[in-house]
Amino acid sequence: MKLTGEIFSDWQRLKEITKEITYVYKCRKKLAIVLGGGNFFRGRNQSELTRLTVDYAGMLGTVINGVILHDLLKEKAVHLSALEIKGLVQIYQIEEALSYWRDNKILILSGGTGHPYFSTDTATVLRALELNAELILKATNVNGVYTSDPRADKRAQILPKISYEEALKLRLKILDETALVLLKEHKIPVVVFNVFKAENLTKILNGEKIGSIIC
Repeated sequence: MKLTGEIFSDWQRLKEITKEITYVYKCRKKLAIVLGGGNFFRGRNQSELTRLTVDYAGMLGTVINGVILHDLLKEKAVHLSALEIKGLVQIYQIEEALSYWRDNKILILSGGTGHPYFSTDTATVLRALELNAELILKATNVNGVYTSDPRADKRAQILPKISYEEALKLRLKILDETALVLLKEHKIPVVVFNVFKAENLTKILNGEKIGSIIC
């Protein structure tokens, strides 16, 4: 699951989603959470800074969110970061992550890919491939994939189902192109849903059709 950083600006909803994550854990379903950092820093709004500065600032924001989420989930989860910060967070290594994954620990994954020029969307797909995940959930602030930005275009229509090829062709902003190309190659389905609506995560994992699917 790619969890938007914006949820960390809504304390009540963050506590609620933590309960939903705990429900997933109790159902013995494996879950890895790649964190966004938009609540701290959005690079696309900073034209005066270099891309390197923007990307590293964003990655550090995801680590802060990881520390918070780990504290809320306690022993049910382990926090792994692509950025090495000794004394604060354990470095992400594939074999160790797989070991925790097999032990049904919730994986909190911060630091993006650990490299600039790659988004947390791309990090999500990369981690899904490394962990052999069956499904990617994009937990965001809109109800699904739209024909255009629903916050700017009142005529935007939701697309319940769309292919990777169509998403690339239409240049939809719900996922970046690098992530979509990887998804097209490896064929992992993605469910895009509004994480700010109560119990949406629980409903999806119980088989209800929520949001949009890219496949």
